Amino acid sequence: MSIQTLEVEADSIERAREQVIPQIPSGFSIVNEKVIQSSDVVTVRAYADDSSSAFVKAMAKVPEGAEVIERKEIVAAEQKVLGIDAFTEAEARNGVKSDVVIQNVKLTSLGKKGFLGIGKRPNRYEVTVLRQAGVEIRYQRKLKMAFRLGDSTDKKKEETLGLTEALAGGWPKELARETFDRFDFDGFAAWVREFGSKAHPGTLPGFGGKPTYRLVNGKIGRESSPAEDCMIASTASRLSGRGSVSPFDDRASSLTMEIIQLYGGWNLAKFVFLLPFAERFAQKGGKKIILVEDAVIEVYKCVENMLFQIYDELREGQTFNDETVRQKLVSYVHRFARG
Repeated sequence: MSIQTLEVEADSIERAREQVIPQIPSGFSIVNEKVIQSSDVVTVRAYADDSSSAFVKAMAKVPEGAEVIERKEIVAAEQKVLGIDAFTEAEARNGVKSDVVIQNVKLTSLGKKGFLGIGKRPNRYEVTVLRQAGVEIRYQRKLKMAFRLGDSTDKKKEETLGLTEALAGGWPKELARETFDRFDFDGFAAWVREFGSKAHPGTLPGFGGKPTYRLVNGKIGRESSPAEDCMIASTASRLSGRGSVSPFDDRASSLTMEIIQLYGGWNLAKFVFLLPFAERFAQKGGKKIILVEDAVIEVYKCVENMLFQIYDELREGQTFNDETVRQKLVSYVHRFARG
């Protein structure tokens, strides 16, 4: 069944649910709901030559259907005539405060040019200014909610996505939620499990290592090979200022682990590679405890092989950067999105 989304506006979450229920098609039910706009009290201000015009400008900022709570004048309009001594009209204008509107400038008396600066006297100007009226409107905006509708299978998928989002620390901005409306969850889960456990991409059969991690004294350790790790350490632009790395350099492994931890900590990487992890948990009805270290290891294994895959796709002399990694992660997901 295809996921459908309904958006409604209401005074409260309960009222929003009451509104959406009659709109749910036969065979569908609510599988996810989300507040996309809270019902906050918002204050807008506007200024004009008079209060009436200022209120018109302020009301133009209030959304249709919003409830106006309060209207008040915060500054009354006031016209004044100022006497300013200046040598030019431009100088007289510059002498006026910026919080008023200049309506007119009139020369009332000429000054004197003087001789060699002696006896020099400025002109006298009358400047008519207007302090604009200021008004304030407070309004209560409507609560806006999005309801995603589907069948029992869709509900299980939404639970999986919700758990993945929680494990990843939020929904990654690079992925649209609609991408998963027609997504091959089973195929993706199988691919991720295989991807994280196979030998490093691009290495010769029988010679390449594979991601291996263990928890030792509360810390995650990694089996490493400087000869292989130098491929990553020498092409990661994040490490460009750390000096050259050779296959015999012990730093290669520590630098590679640093890069794995960096990208493994990305919200996007955690979401992509923990999706199958969360799906298994959801299928068991949430009756299993998720160990944080287990989740981190799952991500690290996949990130490690992703980096070797990126290295294998580089041309001679090329390096990879954050955008390279971001595009690769997104491509993994899009590969399993069905039209």
